[in-house]
Amino acid sequence: MATWTTTRLLEWMEQYFTGKDVDSPRLTAEMLLSHVLNMKRIELYMHFEKPVPQDKLDTLRQMVKEVGEHKPVAYIVGYREFYSLRINVKPGCLIPRPETEMLVQHSIDLIRSKSITRVLDLCTGSGCIAAAIAHNCPEVELTASDISEKALETARENAENHSLKNITITKSDLFENIEGKFELIVSNPPYIKSSEIQRLDKNVAAHEPLEALNGGDDGLDVYRKIIKKLPDYLEKQGMVIFEIGFDQAEAVTKLLEEQAFIDVKSFKDTAGKWRMVTAVSPA
Repeated sequence: MATWTTTRLLEWMEQYFTGKDVDSPRLTAEMLLSHVLNMKRIELYMHFEKPVPQDKLDTLRQMVKEVGEHKPVAYIVGYREFYSLRINVKPGCLIPRPETEMLVQHSIDLIRSKSITRVLDLCTGSGCIAAAIAHNCPEVELTASDISEKALETARENAENHSLKNITITKSDLFENIEGKFELIVSNPPYIKSSEIQRLDKNVAAHEPLEALNGGDDGLDVYRKIIKKLPDYLEKQGMVIFEIGFDQAEAVTKLLEEQAFIDVKSFKDTAGKWRMVTAVSPA
């Protein structure tokens, strides 16, 4: 019987995942094998002829089966890399997306250029945005809130795992339990249209929490609620940063301008899709 080496396993998994219509089959194979062998992905190719022990093969086999059933890899291994941090995730908590990292980078740039000290992360989910900002800006006092207790449990874990003492985790339906004003509010709210939920990738629609995705009939329900209350929670000349859907830049801009926000700007992600809107509260 041929020995199962890292190279042979990667090739077999890639072929299997391709046949199961799994997104990014090679990357998925690398993520699983590096997790099981406790290696970085690059190290797999430094030990490409290394035989894999039977106990590791047994663990890997079960994970491969779950991926073939379109369970998200992040739920299987229990984490996702985000802005160079390992962020724990579990069912009931939205998995961080790479495109959300641009909100973090923009927030960090603003915090450093304007000496911002009070930040609110609304709809924090796993706490990935809050953790990344707090890790890179230790001088900031950051409040992270969500309505989901499952999500907040994960956010607390991530703050503790990275020893982030400058994050306060709060259960709140948007601003319901939020006190005081902030110089920066960042939010990645639910923004998928209700009619589009079931057309999402199988691993998203069947496994990730719909309440963290569903933005109502036009995808804008949560934006409306947030923007209406923003003047009560932003300092004068304070800033808001939203993640948006690719077709929502114009609509979210209009909502902000109707509330007299100024300097409203839209930004595209690395794929050339509209991904972020920023605005300044009126003086």
